[in-house]
Amino acid sequence: MKDKSELLNTVLGEILSDNGTESPLREALYTGLYIVKYYTNINFTQTMLDDAGKTYDLLEMNHIIQDVIDAIPDDEYNFIVSIIHKTVKSLSTYHLSAVGLFDRASNSQNTELQDLDTITD
Repeated sequence: MKDKSELLNTVLGEILSDNGTESPLREALYTGLYIVKYYTNINFTQTMLDDAGKTYDLLEMNHIIQDVIDAIPDDEYNFIVSIIHKTVKSLSTYHLSAVGLFDRASNSQNTELQDLDTITD
């Protein structure tokens, strides 16, 4: 379960944009990439991850993503995809709520105050 937890955390970190909103395209892209990474011995360089769209397209063209998904038991794959989707949906809803907006504004203000402290020191 540790590996699945690491997979989920990695994918979620990549999926959510800076403003915390969901992106179905990013969800499909990073879920595919990291399922390949965590279920095979294929490693990605930082350059490949920086150009994730191109890397995804290359894997997709060669049917690697689908072959890996087909090798995963259906229950396990469905669980992973479901957890990712539900978590992204929940986090996105939170970020767009009044509480989420207030939280981000508060964090932004704290960062600005820390920057001001650094400048004045």
